[in-house]
Order: sequence, then C-alpha cells, then structure tokens
Amino acid sequence: MPGAPDALAACPVDAAPVLDITRHEPPREAVEQAIALTRAASIDVGGVEYLVGAGDGRMYVYDVNATSNFVADASRVLGFDPFPVFADVIIRARAVPPAPRPERRPACR
Repeated sequence: MPGAPDALAACPVDAAPVLDITRHEPPREAVEQAIALTRAASIDVGGVEYLVGAGDGRMYVYDVNATSNFVADASRVLGFDPFPVFADVIIRARAVPPAPRPERRPACR
C-alpha cells in the first residue's frame, strides 16, 4: 500500500518465533474443570485456556474454543502428531447419527 508504514508490510509467515512453546501438564483440578466446562457447552474437541491468579491461586478461564487452535510444533511439543488422532475423532463422530433437536417454539408476541 502506498504510504503504509513498514510495520503493516510485515508478513507473519516470515516472522521469527518469539516464544519457546513447551509441554505443560496442568493440575488435575484444572483438567477436571475444563472437562466439566466443555461438557456443559457440548464441546467434544476444543481448547480451554486459563491463568492462575498470583494473589489467590484460583483458576481463571479466559478463552474457550470449540475447535483446537493449537498451531505450535505439535509433534515436538507433545512427542506425537495429534492431527491424525483428531481426524479419527471427527470421522467417528460423523458416523454417529446426530441427536434429535428439540422443537423450536415460536417467539412470544
């Protein structure tokens, strides 16, 4: 773009990584809360991101994704490639007929 600052001309694909992504085993309580949250939301595969409060040690969920947004070097970080397993989950889910949806009532007038 003519007159655009150089920062806007940057290509994110060419950017050097600035974070070192490593595997982290969350505490059991965090896993249980994430599973309860995703079940309540009918999310079969997804991601739950949280922070732990420095002052109170409580878990604060700040992002829930109904699809995975894991884009780091998964094979290196996890020790295996999760994408074929994810594809198998999708294929198995597709083979199961969807549950009947409740009948929608017209809005009140």
